[in-house]
Amino acid sequence: MIEIFDITLLFIIFSLFLFSPLNLNVKNIYIVLFLAIFLLVNYFKDSKKIKVRENLLIFLIFFSIFFIFSIDIANELNLGWDAKWFYLIESLYYSQGNTFKELTEQMFRDFHPHPHLGSYLWAFFSNLSINNHEYYGRLFYLFLFIFGLFLITKKIIQNKNYEPIILIILTIVTYKYKYFSGLQEIIIFTNLIFISIVIYDYIVEKKFSDLLIISLCLNLILWTKAEGIVYFLIVISCINLIKKINFSHRIKFNILCLSLIVFKFLVYQFFEIKPNNQPYSLNFIENLDFDILFYQIYNITIYFVYNSINNIIYFVVLIVFFMSRDKIFKEEYYKFIFIFFLLNVCFIYSAYILRDQEIVYSLKTTIDRVVFTSSGFYLFFIGIYLKKLSFNFIK
Repeated sequence: MIEIFDITLLFIIFSLFLFSPLNLNVKNIYIVLFLAIFLLVNYFKDSKKIKVRENLLIFLIFFSIFFIFSIDIANELNLGWDAKWFYLIESLYYSQGNTFKELTEQMFRDFHPHPHLGSYLWAFFSNLSINNHEYYGRLFYLFLFIFGLFLITKKIIQNKNYEPIILIILTIVTYKYKYFSGLQEIIIFTNLIFISIVIYDYIVEKKFSDLLIISLCLNLILWTKAEGIVYFLIVISCINLIKKINFSHRIKFNILCLSLIVFKFLVYQFFEIKPNNQPYSLNFIENLDFDILFYQIYNITIYFVYNSINNIIYFVVLIVFFMSRDKIFKEEYYKFIFIFFLLNVCFIYSAYILRDQEIVYSLKTTIDRVVFTSSGFYLFFIGIYLKKLSFNFIK
């Protein structure tokens, strides 16, 4: 009964965090009080825009989905391999009042030089409730995930009667417990949803504030996993390929993104962390063997195709690309998503070819998560396509 109360309380706290910054140097209870006051002030200041009554149903559905899947996460309690050996330990360091400095002074300096944003969130939200169970922190991952799907629903569905149905379908189709077992891919997945939505808004409206939001999301990805730098660079490359982007916007955006990378590099230098301590090697290029290369490409293709079919998002986006092939180089957003897809596939192949591990074992243990991580970027695109398709069908 207490855990049910905690889950409900955590949902309220997570909702408050949508209205205010996260990082404050005060005790957790004061943070929650600050957020509650911040929300109330904004409500009474501009209550007409919030439209509580009109959005009550979708809010209740949001809460119901969160509550049901929270029960599933609470019932499973089986952590992923990386979570058991790395992320949980890191979160415990933060839970005990340690900082990034103390964390990097331990074994993680050389052995596990990954960014620690996910572990920090895990620890932070685990300590906000009465019982402080570790999985309470992972429920924040779930909240972000559902919120990303909620945004897609709000942006695409104009009929409010259909919003709850679409949100439920999206959640059921994309939810799997293993993504919430302490692994960090779900955070990147959700941030890529946000980026995809905001990129669409920028292409339509050309507001620099949209590029600013994108850069902030990219920064979160940069501090979530080591692989985040690849998605960071792919998104930046795709944005620079937008034809009608304002020149001043392009310059400011690139400078901002470069500053984020430099800042991370300086932090790693300060704490003497080796950012390149990953299971990859360039010895393959020096000793190029076409038989081995063919063997690797063959296996990567088999596993990639299988996991793409198994991942409903990838399967659908490939169909959408085929059905809208005439629009790919005519409409800016379609072109953007297609280029992202090509660069993403190139990254997957090159990552496994250069990976200093037995190829089949590596593919079996990781490619399903790699495919899932980037699939979040295509969800909104699929929704836009289906929306246009339904309009044409009605006409």
